[in-house]
Amino acid sequence: MKKWISKALYTSPVLAVAAVQMLSISFANELSKIAFTQIEPLYVSWWRVALTAVIMMSWRRPLSAKKRANLPKDAKTWIILAALGVAVAGMNGVFYIAIQTLNSGVAMAMEFIGPLAVAVFTGHTWREYMGAALAFLGVFVLGGAALFSIGPSSVPGIIAILCSGVLWAIYIVLGRMVAHGSSGLDNLTISLTLGWVFQSIFLAVPAVRGVVQPAAYATWARGEFGWVKLVGLLLVVTLGASIVSYLLDQVLMRRVTATRFSVMQAILPAVNLLVSVLFGSRPTWLDFVGVGVIVFAVIISFTSDEDPLPSHDLTSRHHTRVKDSEGRVEEIDIAD
Repeated sequence: MKKWISKALYTSPVLAVAAVQMLSISFANELSKIAFTQIEPLYVSWWRVALTAVIMMSWRRPLSAKKRANLPKDAKTWIILAALGVAVAGMNGVFYIAIQTLNSGVAMAMEFIGPLAVAVFTGHTWREYMGAALAFLGVFVLGGAALFSIGPSSVPGIIAILCSGVLWAIYIVLGRMVAHGSSGLDNLTISLTLGWVFQSIFLAVPAVRGVVQPAAYATWARGEFGWVKLVGLLLVVTLGASIVSYLLDQVLMRRVTATRFSVMQAILPAVNLLVSVLFGSRPTWLDFVGVGVIVFAVIISFTSDEDPLPSHDLTSRHHTRVKDSEGRVEEIDIAD
């Protein structure tokens, strides 16, 4: 089963894999709004990172005796892993802070500055530059209507979302380095755990208290076994928004360039819009124009799914394909 799933992820069209990821995130985002009515959004962020780290550590067990020899041997790699983990934890946290004072459409439009910067600085072809520009235009259209209604009270949210955009860019750059390593998922697991430890310094106590002793405004979370229901909801949100998302990110980061991956991120607000319709939202015609521009941007950026894999990874190794004695093709890592 594991080999079948892996083969499907690496042979299916890149955009199909991205679509599954975006749908998973979008449904999880809608469910997270239910959690926001019972517990502070920033605490939801802590629970997401915590549950993700626990699930990944239980599954991958990167510190086990069997895998201990594969742990990074140099300080540079550990710094990269720690920075990635802090970026993930921080990105989720400041985004939740931002949407407390900003319209979610505005937040996504402004946050896309991060992936756009990566796309511009790593682009090599006119298609990549054009795709990046159109993707930004499409996301701006989605959030543009509410953008002009921003007032002084939104300044903290603006600062938070700009920080989230920067952290998103860092995640893309460092995440690709981790994805191209020989132990990508294990390194990602270590990164997420380090990010959780860092985040816990500030949020662990109030986040746990927020579930065990729900706030006065909480409704069903204060009822019998309410905390169990709340943790269950947070687990579902974690599976959709974090576990599935990060695992598919590792696949996508291996298969496409940084520019194209960044442009693909613009699909998220578009998919979010469509999913929100199922939950009762009523988009305007301008929203659908924004979706159309984003789709066009992705079409321009992706000429095919056959993209050359970048060679450098965390451990300064290269990937190459070789044939064994029976003629089977295998991808291996070779040292510089």
